[in-house]
Amino acid sequence: MDSLVAGRYYLKSRWGRGANARVYLGWDSLLDRLVAIKVPRAHTERANRTLKREGRLVSGLSHPGVIAMLDHGQLPDGRLYLVFEFVAGTSLDAVVRTGSINVSSVVDFGICLATTLEYVHSCAIVHRDVKPGNVLIPGSGSALQWQRAKLIDFATARRIDDVLADGRPVATPTCIAGTPAYAAPEQLLGRPLSIAADLYALGATLFELLYGVPPFSAESFGVATLEPDAVAHERGYSEASSLAPLPLMLVGPLIVAKLSKEVVPPEGDIPDDLRDLVRLLLRIEPKERPTSARAVIEALRRIAAKLGSTTSGQPPTHVAREPVSLDEIETRDE
Repeated sequence: MDSLVAGRYYLKSRWGRGANARVYLGWDSLLDRLVAIKVPRAHTERANRTLKREGRLVSGLSHPGVIAMLDHGQLPDGRLYLVFEFVAGTSLDAVVRTGSINVSSVVDFGICLATTLEYVHSCAIVHRDVKPGNVLIPGSGSALQWQRAKLIDFATARRIDDVLADGRPVATPTCIAGTPAYAAPEQLLGRPLSIAADLYALGATLFELLYGVPPFSAESFGVATLEPDAVAHERGYSEASSLAPLPLMLVGPLIVAKLSKEVVPPEGDIPDDLRDLVRLLLRIEPKERPTSARAVIEALRRIAAKLGSTTSGQPPTHVAREPVSLDEIETRDE
């Protein structure tokens, strides 16, 4: 491919794609480093507005658990683009498919992601699409660095004040944003959201790490095809995996299930206090969930102490390392 953007970035290959944008593996010729470049799929003003909103949100965030935005610009065809740090790692949903995650790693990851969400929420932002497909784990194989997980794709994120002002009454919702299998019941209903929606999605993610499937599978309710442009089969390593708003009428069965059945994690080799925490995160009523990401962190720290986990429960820190070169990775062109 090797297209040149802004006289600086070489597009090496397509790295991922989703409903609204494509992500390209790029080479920054000025600073000699790999980057990820996100470009809208559609040549429309609406697509540009969506990307601009995401850029404004992410550019104001600075945390090792949040994907870092490095640059932005406009292509000759009028489309905007965002440049993100490149993370040499694996998407969490790809790790889930291997079925090889131990409980200690789940707890370490949970502390990391909850710490990141605490920071995001402190910036008055609700992510609205927390799920395994929107988390990158640095490393590979047995060397995955669970305590350095990165939350990505803020395309559906909103400032809390905007979310509350944008909320629609239950009787007239027309669409929802996010991924049905991980979305909180109030999100599927189109109700105003709070940080409790992200905590529900965190619970659904932890549930999937522990049991291999989300608590409510969209596929089992016949809504797998809701992902716009039939991109369900394209899930994987993708910074642009967020979904366009979904017609609410099409996720009715999933809503009924989430509103009528409290999740009870199965017994087994999972510690009881970890099962109880996941159950609380997945409560139907937002007010019955933990009150903050901090409460989740403290609960996970206590569980980690019992397990003898190596995590300190502190926010992840940057680790100095040499820049990754093109020769060190196998690029993908999906």
